[in-house]
Amino acid sequence: MQPLLTAPSFEQHPTGFGIGTATPRISWRFIPSPSTIQAWEQCAYDIEIVHLPGDRQESYHVVSTESMLVSWPSKPLQARGQARVRVRAHGRVTDGETERVLGPTPWSPWAVVECALLNVADWVARPITTTTAREPNGPQRPLYFRKCFKVPFAGKVSQARLYITSLGSYRSYINGCRVGDHCLAPGWTSYNNRLNYQIFDVASLINCRQENVIAVEVGEGWYATRLGFFGGTRCIYGNDLAVLAQVEIVTDQQETFALHSDSSWKCAPSAIIRSEIYDGELYDAREEQQGWNIHATFDDRTWQATRTLDMPGGRLVIPSSPPVRVTQVIAPTSIFSTESAKTIIDFGQNLVGKLRIRSLNKPAGSRIRFAHGEVLENVELCVRPLRDAKCTDEVITSGQKLRDWSPGYTFRGFRYVQVEGWSASDESEPLSMSSIERLVWSMRGNFLSIPTDCPQRDERLGWTGDIQVFCPSASFLYNTAGILGDWLKDLALEQFEADGVPPFVVPNALGEMWEGIPQAVWDDVTVLTPWDLYQYFGDREILRCQYQSMLAWIDTGIRRGPDGLWDPELWQLGD
Repeated sequence: MQPLLTAPSFEQHPTGFGIGTATPRISWRFIPSPSTIQAWEQCAYDIEIVHLPGDRQESYHVVSTESMLVSWPSKPLQARGQARVRVRAHGRVTDGETERVLGPTPWSPWAVVECALLNVADWVARPITTTTAREPNGPQRPLYFRKCFKVPFAGKVSQARLYITSLGSYRSYINGCRVGDHCLAPGWTSYNNRLNYQIFDVASLINCRQENVIAVEVGEGWYATRLGFFGGTRCIYGNDLAVLAQVEIVTDQQETFALHSDSSWKCAPSAIIRSEIYDGELYDAREEQQGWNIHATFDDRTWQATRTLDMPGGRLVIPSSPPVRVTQVIAPTSIFSTESAKTIIDFGQNLVGKLRIRSLNKPAGSRIRFAHGEVLENVELCVRPLRDAKCTDEVITSGQKLRDWSPGYTFRGFRYVQVEGWSASDESEPLSMSSIERLVWSMRGNFLSIPTDCPQRDERLGWTGDIQVFCPSASFLYNTAGILGDWLKDLALEQFEADGVPPFVVPNALGEMWEGIPQAVWDDVTVLTPWDLYQYFGDREILRCQYQSMLAWIDTGIRRGPDGLWDPELWQLGD
């Protein structure tokens, strides 16, 4: 018996929904059974493609043993284009010197691939921000944005897409429903060169001939927060927190409607007073505007107008890596008081994540502080290893019960949380915590949008030497082709800005610190990591994309002595 085939997958994309190329490569896997012929191997394959919304099938037969990342055989997809794809394999069995060709396997299930927006011309939307001047030397208060709209057709919504990104990190809503489960979207990239955007299916959230509301909150994220040690630098990429959003709707009668961010949207300050990657979040529940993201009838007459910005300088791209998500909820293992009468919550494991307060009932104006740390020192919370990162969240209550609160735009590595303004004897429901899944802790905690060195202190940066050493192990444990392939693109772009020498960290949050000093091991990431990814995942495209980066490091980046080897007088990192 021949094996069965899985539904096809596309590129290194996790789903095939929102592919960033017009000719996505196709992969499939084999599902053997106990009765599968042991010596079976593929010798050819068939691909059938239906370009939607039509129903004409195109068939392609290719003589090849390849089943991973094979070339797209049909005409290129257009932006927003969809196609149904299925595959089957032809097998052969070799027994000694005898070869027997078998018939085809059953067809795989159909898979749908959908192309994202491919060019800046596909965007009608423009980034929008507040009209209020921003102070670049301090934390940037997050912003609310909202826009009411009505789809002027009687039919039902058959397809609706939200294309969205931000300068900062965002959370989006339609009619009160959270869109997606991403955290810290759009992720961290070399924003001046590349800016991720996301695509969401929002058909179930939109009503025809009724008022709808789209709402977005934007916080600092990595875009405007303080980054780097020795005090770091704020607003490396800019201090205008902004959203870029485009909704495209098709009804069951093929009527179309579009909505895009422009100066007709309104904005207001968020109830989050500050939210920083290193220092944490301050949330004032008294500032909350109930219903701002739920009701089209919400009174926003006191809200500010918005102003449009130029399109981002970085190219808008769809990420290949999965988004950052909360994947597990972990309850505390114990709550105890220290000798200094401090309340400590112990989660029993050093992890990466953030708190989630299920319920908190305190009088208006009460302040509850949550300080995070990885270890105890003399049975008290130890924060010395955090250096200049405060890692503290604070809630100011409104007098109403606070439910399911969690900081929106930060994360940290911790085991212990010291709580001020609350104790275990308070009449509130238990605290619980959302975290990265409890598997292969150190790796998952340091693969949060980019590969980082640590998740807790005032770094959390994409150090090149760390991932150069760890890439083989990481790739053995997980499919890292997407996240590391994206990260390598940023590395190459920033490397070319410095005459072939990569920065110490990617994205380069350290600026001119140690700029242009070639480093063994760290800068070897340009050559070794693409090769490691090819060895583990067989994707030649990674080598093609990174080839000029490899050459630049070998030919012009390395500082050589008279003998052509490393200059021994050149300063090097020692860790």
